[in-house]
Amino acid sequence: MRPTIAEILAGINRTINTVALPLILNSGDKEAFVEVLAAGKLLSFVESRWQNEFARLIHENTVMQDILREGADLLRSADSAEVSDLTVALEPPRLDASALPSISTLYEQNVILKTTLEKFILVHASMPDGSARQFQSVRCKIREFLKEINRSDCEATQSLLTF
Repeated sequence: MRPTIAEILAGINRTINTVALPLILNSGDKEAFVEVLAAGKLLSFVESRWQNEFARLIHENTVMQDILREGADLLRSADSAEVSDLTVALEPPRLDASALPSISTLYEQNVILKTTLEKFILVHASMPDGSARQFQSVRCKIREFLKEINRSDCEATQSLLTF
C-alpha cells in the first residue's frame, strides 16, 4: 500500500527530528538548528492541515454558498443590479458526478466564494441605510463565519509559535 500524504509528511518530519536536528545540534550551528526546527514545525502544520483540508474546504464552501444565496435573494428583493455577479459563484461547479472533487478544485471554489463574499459585503455596505434591517441575518452569519475561520486558523498556527 502507498502511504498517504499525511504519512509521508510525518515520515519527513520524523527524519528531521531524529536524524537532522541532532546532527545540526552537535555541529554547533545554532542558526541552522533554528531553521531546521522551524521547517519541522511547518511540516507538522502542513500535516495537520492536510488531514482536515477536504472537510474544512467543504464546510467553508457550504457556509459561504448559504450566506451568498440568502444575500442574493435579499439583493434581488432590493432590486440591486449586483445580484447577477453573486449568483455566478453560486452555480455548482462542473464536476464528474462519480468522483469526489479534488482539494485543488475545492480550493479554487473556496477562493471564488471568498472573493464573491467580499463583493457582497462591499455591495451591502454601499446600500441605503433603510435596507439594514433586512440584511441583519446575513450580516450576523458573515460575522460568525469570519470568527470561525479566524478561530480555526489561530488554533492551527499555535503549534508554529511554540518551540
